[in-house]
Amino acid sequence: MSNLLPLPGFCFDPSDYELLNFLLRKINDKPLPVCPRMPDANIYGDHPSQVFDSFGQSDFEEEDTVRYFFTELQPVSKKKGVITKNVIRRVGGYGYWKNAVPKPIMVKNNQGEYVKVGSRTSLKFIKDEAIVDDHVEWSMIEISTHDSNWVLCKITKKILKQVSNKRQLQCQETSSSIISTNSATTTVADDGVQGNAFLSKLINLDFDEPFGFVFNN
Repeated sequence: MSNLLPLPGFCFDPSDYELLNFLLRKINDKPLPVCPRMPDANIYGDHPSQVFDSFGQSDFEEEDTVRYFFTELQPVSKKKGVITKNVIRRVGGYGYWKNAVPKPIMVKNNQGEYVKVGSRTSLKFIKDEAIVDDHVEWSMIEISTHDSNWVLCKITKKILKQVSNKRQLQCQETSSSIISTNSATTTVADDGVQGNAFLSKLINLDFDEPFGFVFNN
């Protein structure tokens, strides 16, 4: 199982429902996909570049590079048994992750009613003024549940255009040939049928079923 690799042209593009499913597996100590890796990381303690570099990030990757990490939020306070999660997510002396209002992840049950099963929060990394501009933009999607401090973070590294063009020129100078491949994207439609299937998995928490990269109806 550990030797399995995706086919050439494979694009891991999970929906919010699938990401929430992976988070539930993490929380319940169940197996996770081998590829891509979803390691634990201190997202809100280290600069995003440090998080990427610690897992072998290359300087010559595509402009938009996406990686997935699990991190555990530190509770600010507890009110009537409900954990209040961080609102301002400082990253040492580097800056902070500015977050928008969380949006609910909803699925439709068999009665046609929409049920909240998790939350999706969009964040953007804001550098401190004293930090030298590295011409990289960082954004993140944070998937969470209401009853756990564990979250799944989808982080995107975007190299700004002027730096990207320079790196492309360097790659061309060091490469004798360029091989072009057509990339296939794997996506899943979010309809009511899938919502029922996902809700059923949430309710039953049947984590012993086989799973892969695509959420099966």
